[in-house]
Amino acid sequence: MKAPRKREELQYSRALVALQNYVNQEALAILEPVLRLWEPAYVADAETYVTALNRAFDAINTKLKGPTMQRVVATIASDFVGGVTKANRQAFNELVGPVLGVDLAGVVQREGLALETVQGKSFSWNVSLITNMTDDHLKEIQSVVWSEVTQGSSAQSMIQQIGGIIQRNDQVVPVATKYKGRAKLIARDQTAKLNADLNQTRQEALGIEEYRWVTAKDDRVRPTHAANEGKIFRWDARPGQPGYPNATGHPGKDIQCRCIAQPIINL
Repeated sequence: MKAPRKREELQYSRALVALQNYVNQEALAILEPVLRLWEPAYVADAETYVTALNRAFDAINTKLKGPTMQRVVATIASDFVGGVTKANRQAFNELVGPVLGVDLAGVVQREGLALETVQGKSFSWNVSLITNMTDDHLKEIQSVVWSEVTQGSSAQSMIQQIGGIIQRNDQVVPVATKYKGRAKLIARDQTAKLNADLNQTRQEALGIEEYRWVTAKDDRVRPTHAANEGKIFRWDARPGQPGYPNATGHPGKDIQCRCIAQPIINL
């Protein structure tokens, strides 16, 4: 079963990058006027300058860590979980339904609490991941400002640094570039993990006890995962027991794992 990942990965990644762009823009909108207004005080009255910056950071945290931002983060996570769940259901039904010769619509009812648990766990974890990424972003903005202050940099220099956040070879790199990689990692990894959990839940709901490990069959497959190719494992096996892939965990559980669990259906 090929996991339906790419579209969901891309949508989630774009949402995460857009959110971080918004964070950067809003932080800059609050900081820039403060930096320009109080720049003369930097030399004449450093204490007043620092106080003004601290107030600006408080305002940024209030805006970007408050209820509105929490709702935005929850919406992004909810849309992600819902999108992956829907795509997974369609792919699963198209693969398994014809083999069993039945309409799998009724299976949705039997998934019940188990499916809700998987969705709830993924939702909570992704809210945490998004929140942590935003928190790291805000901490980095603050770190850049204080670093520039200690070096006696101008307001314009600090604004440029905030707009780029990091430098490579003395060239400012846009914030989207830095967070694009992190967003892609989160999207790819979480899509794989959610698909893996949904597949297991749906297979077990049908009474499927075993699966065949199938890798992506390319040079990116890790040796430990390649060693599992074609082998049969059991969903009910626990770590250390026969039938459990001890070196990797079930397909999709290891970070950025692209392997899948092909259900073994005994008619």
